Amino acid sequence: MKKHFKVQVVIVFVIALLINSSASADPNLTMQWGLENKRFFQETEVPADASSAIRAQAKPGEALYRFFQINDYYNDVIMGVFRRFHESWNKYSENKSSDVSIVKKEFSGYLRRNDPRLSSIIQQMAPTVYFDFLGDSGVQYVLQEIEIKTIRFEEYAGGGFADNEAWYDIELKHLEGIYKYPIGGKKLRFTGSGRTVLRFWSDNYYESMGMAPMGCYDIDITFHFFVNGSRISISSGRFKIDV
Repeated sequence: MKKHFKVQVVIVFVIALLINSSASADPNLTMQWGLENKRFFQETEVPADASSAIRAQAKPGEALYRFFQINDYYNDVIMGVFRRFHESWNKYSENKSSDVSIVKKEFSGYLRRNDPRLSSIIQQMAPTVYFDFLGDSGVQYVLQEIEIKTIRFEEYAGGGFADNEAWYDIELKHLEGIYKYPIGGKKLRFTGSGRTVLRFWSDNYYESMGMAPMGCYDIDITFHFFVNGSRISISSGRFKIDV
């Protein structure tokens, strides 16, 4: 009888461990997010067809989406930035490479060396969005990958820029599809809660201009974390952003 009792106790103990292990392997994770760059951008809510070029009125019952949109101050500043940018581009392009990816990287470096003020202004004018994560206390979360679904892209007549200086610089893809951005050596790690900021650029790059025409991106961002030996994910849902 005593042996049988001991076996029952061991079984109950093992079951309790399994239950606790299962609970900790599926931690909670919530996310609050919003516009970080409020100097040059504003947040509105618009229907799916709206953009900075198209003012679409929402129909009764139509879904509205968060839209991080350039503001009036951006429009006031951008023409002077364009003029200064083109002067530097014309000097640089006399000996530029024909490889678009090389051009973007090298020209960004050229600006930082020869016109650091312009380089700084371009970085300040890029759209940035913060993401605050709240998980279980005592649990470590490690960001492994950012996945972005491009739902739609509408090109504007103006221009944008390319760079890679922020915590996570994301070059959005203007063709519809799902794109993965491995984190590599810049893994966000936090216990309980953490924050990251994404700064966005466009891949719709025109080599002859040295820039990418600005456009409205409809995207959905998913963050993939490694937690307690398993992978958990959290998504923003669809939103719109001028890049």
